[in-house]
Parts: sequence; structure tokens; C-alpha cells
Amino acid sequence: MMSNNIDKDKIIDVTPKDSKSERWTLTQSIIYFGTVILLTLFILYLSEIIEFFYILFNIPYGWGPGQIWTFDLWLRYATSEGASQFLSIFNIAPAFTIINAGHVIIYPNVPPLDYPFSLEVIKLCTGIEAIALLTALVIATPTKWWKKLLGGSIMILGIYSANVLRIVITVVLLMNGFSFYIAHEVLAATMTIVFTIIFVLIVQMFVIRNFIDSMIKAVLGIYYGLLNYFSTK
Repeated sequence: MMSNNIDKDKIIDVTPKDSKSERWTLTQSIIYFGTVILLTLFILYLSEIIEFFYILFNIPYGWGPGQIWTFDLWLRYATSEGASQFLSIFNIAPAFTIINAGHVIIYPNVPPLDYPFSLEVIKLCTGIEAIALLTALVIATPTKWWKKLLGGSIMILGIYSANVLRIVITVVLLMNGFSFYIAHEVLAATMTIVFTIIFVLIVQMFVIRNFIDSMIKAVLGIYYGLLNYFSTK
């Protein structure tokens, strides 16, 4: 009988460097979720935080001439203008964006309808919730700083592009006789879920190899931590 003598020094470890095999403790999981919650809230209310300092230092802000735009207004305008440019460049419909009393409105001039119809781009249209949550998850993941920066950039630019595309598709569906509910409400929910999954997988596969693994470990850390805590009572 032949004996299989394996030289352990020649074994190559192919486990991703970002991966950690041990189970997270309750403290680690709480820190992870606490970081995610705080960062998500910070990004969601970034506009209000900036406006507070504008008021504190008497800096003129708003939407009129000579005023500094708020972060929220800038984000809504960037999303609407991106959709307008896409519609115009690809000859789908001549479109333009205006700001009226702080309202960001996209006007696709659609000849088949014989009149231009308007769509207001509100804060929710920018995908700020998805941007805030996914970026917070990236930052909370234990990995190198440059991977967090790259992963966060992918999430921000990806969600922005997805929302521009969502507005474009909404306009196209409205041009073709679909109801606003189908074109906006149903489509928005579906595209949000699909693109969220896509960008999470991109970051997991190409940037942060322990991205999804960290989320799972944090959940299990909470579960087993509480289980152990109450089992000793």
C-alpha cells in the first residue's frame, strides 16, 4: 500500500485574503450594523446637514441666481439632466430640464402626443436610499480602504446610471401608451431590486470578495450571540 505523504509547506491557500473563516462575535456584528445604520442616515440626510451649516454661517442657498444649490437640488438636477441628455442624444424625444421654484422638472417634447408632458424628479427618483444603504454596507465591510473607495464608487455611479435609465424607460413607456402606474411604480420597484442585486454581485466578484460574506456573518453573529446570551440566563 502506498502512503500519501503531503508536504504541508507546498500547499497553496486559495482562500480570498478578504475572507475570514471564524464566526463573528455579537460585538463585531453590532459594530457592523451600527456603522451601516449611522452611515445610511448620514448620507440620506446629507442635504439637511449641509443646509444647517448654510444657515449657521449665513450662506445664501436655494435655487435662484447667485445662490448655492442644495445637495438635494443638485442630485435631482443631475439625474433629470442625465435622462434629458440620453433622450435627446439618442433621438428618442427632444427633452430638457428646468428648475421652477425648487422643483426639478423634465420636459420630454413628444410629437406623437402633440404636446410636451412633464415629469417632476423628486428626491426619491435619485435612488438616494439605495445609494446610502449600499455605500454604507461597502464602508462597513472589513477590507482595505482603496477597495471600499472603489466599491462605494461603483455603487454610487451604478445607482445613478440605473436611475437615469429608469427615467428614460418611464418616458418611453408613457410615449407608447402605458399608464403612469405601470411605467413608474411597477417599473421602479422592479428595476431597483434588479440593479441592486447586480451591483452587489459586481462588488462581490471583482472588488470586495468578503462583501456578501460579511453581511451573512453579521446576521449570524447577532443570532448566535443572542442565542448564547439567553441560553446562559
